[in-house]
Amino acid sequence: MLTKQEAAARLNIHEHTVTRWAKHGLIASHAYNGHYCLYELPVSDLPQKQCSRWNRLVDRTAARRQNASQAKTLN
Repeated sequence: MLTKQEAAARLNIHEHTVTRWAKHGLIASHAYNGHYCLYELPVSDLPQKQCSRWNRLVDRTAARRQNASQAKTLN
């Protein structure tokens, strides 16, 4: 579990991007102490920063879920 600052440093992105990615399900967040969160980064397939104008977060989240469900059906 990482703080927002630690997660941003590890992913080499801004803290606001960490919050947005958690909101869209690209990384997991766990609330504690009111409105603060700790973030859990995936072990593999870490999200990468991309141009949001052409590759929207909603589309990336849907594609991630589809890939995960296809991997489960293959196993």
